[in-house]
Amino acid sequence: MMHILPHWNWPGCEGKVIDVWCFSNCDEVELFLNDASLGRKAVPANSHVEWPAPYFPGVVAARGFRDNQEVAYTERRTTGAPVRLTLHPDRKKIWADGEDVVVVNVAVEDEHGLVVHDAPTLVHFSVEGSAKILGAANGNPSSHEVDKAPQRSAFGGLCQVTASRAGYHPTGRYPAAG
Repeated sequence: MMHILPHWNWPGCEGKVIDVWCFSNCDEVELFLNDASLGRKAVPANSHVEWPAPYFPGVVAARGFRDNQEVAYTERRTTGAPVRLTLHPDRKKIWADGEDVVVVNVAVEDEHGLVVHDAPTLVHFSVEGSAKILGAANGNPSSHEVDKAPQRSAFGGLCQVTASRAGYHPTGRYPAAG
């Protein structure tokens, strides 16, 4: 497992040093910036490794090693401007019983399908028919946006909406009274 942060979109900061962190359960991790190695480091148990990296657009990548064999890879790419939203529902159908819900993850993407992690896009949600929006979220612990509103700002290029549908259920299952 490996996760590197932060995103790699820092327009106007070319050459400025950005601290890159990598969380991993590998023995060692090597960081690369545009294919140039920034060094290999041992990962302390239950911790992370970090490198100071000068920002230049492109790819910051981490390769994880266990017993000197590469076992993991992850990267962050500089993205273009946001051009679309992609929706990723956790299911294709929900029961119309007022209890079943669908969670739809939303990604703000550039023209190449990469998530634009620094896009502060406000996403407006709507549903049709007997469906209703139950809430929206973005994972930002500092957000003061209303959870039950039909819109949410993207955080890290992502947000989500939860919806339900009222109506008849073919098995006769209905919401509990009260």
